[in-house]
Amino acid sequence: MVKCLKIPLKRAEIIRKKFDTYITYNYLPEKGKKYIYFALRKIPDKIPKGIEIINKALKKREKKPKNIKDILKNLMNEKELNELVSSFEVLNTIAIIEIPNSLEKYEQQIGNAVMQMHKNIKTVLKKETGMSGKFRIRKVKVITGEKNFVTTYKENSCLFKLDISNMFYSTKLSTDRKRIAEQSGRNENILVPFAGYGPFAITIAKKNPKTKVVGIELNPEAVKYFEENIKLNKLNNCKALLGDASKIVEKYPEFKKWADRIIMPLPKNALDFLPYVLKCAKTGTILHIYAFDSKAGEYLNAQHLNAFDSKEYPFERKIKKVEIIAKKYGFKTKLLNKKLVRPYAPNVFQICLDIQII
Repeated sequence: MVKCLKIPLKRAEIIRKKFDTYITYNYLPEKGKKYIYFALRKIPDKIPKGIEIINKALKKREKKPKNIKDILKNLMNEKELNELVSSFEVLNTIAIIEIPNSLEKYEQQIGNAVMQMHKNIKTVLKKETGMSGKFRIRKVKVITGEKNFVTTYKENSCLFKLDISNMFYSTKLSTDRKRIAEQSGRNENILVPFAGYGPFAITIAKKNPKTKVVGIELNPEAVKYFEENIKLNKLNNCKALLGDASKIVEKYPEFKKWADRIIMPLPKNALDFLPYVLKCAKTGTILHIYAFDSKAGEYLNAQHLNAFDSKEYPFERKIKKVEIIAKKYGFKTKLLNKKLVRPYAPNVFQICLDIQII
């Protein structure tokens, strides 16, 4: 039983606002035919005519957990909770989480906690491996919910359907996809090798209806979804092609010196493909090259974030490598922008270089 204000329904909102500092919302208000009852944290000094204070059994409001650690705190000890990775990727109704080997015995409970925190989640997948193989596929396992790997999610006003078990995916580049889409010119020819299921190509094409965007992808399953995503987004200025980035011009000679802009979202070894991609470039072409830098993190830890302008900064090694490769093929380069995209691993950052062929 708790002390309650008994308020006539006709005066409910006026009285509630007036006595809000006295009311506790740890209990759910109860509404009857003529009155509504609010639990009190303390008794007001003066009560208006027609309002009563009574004892009533109100239902206690359930306290919503702040995160999955909050849900699992009674199951795991402090050391285990500290090992728990509480952040995870969500693609519509599917969550993809990492579980350390030491916590594998709790994987189902962890999956249940994710679903408890996010009511829209229908499937929880556990990452079993890193991205590997020529198609950059990660092995995943259903630990809770429906056995499903296919989902459709929204990003930058675009719809994307994919099969998480059969292709590379990452929603963590959504901000950078938007950035490049906003930089792209109205009438540009844009080439996206390593296009996957189309997130870069489609974002650019939808933002710029007068561009011509071509994505090339080696994984046939990803190309199938890329084509479906073009239809989903009702685009007529975007094309998905099956092919190897090292043989673009050989297979599709029409792209020789065709591109005004080339996006290379393959951070592990994009520079290895630069000699082949440059065959599609011409004077003025802008390259957006993604790469991993194992020195960026340790340099930032030792210096300051304002070190971006320093010649010693690790970006310079990648910039120099692009310059050397381009020179072999008769091109000069001009750096337009350099940025840290995201932390990837301890002391490893994903970076992006925007470089123009001159």
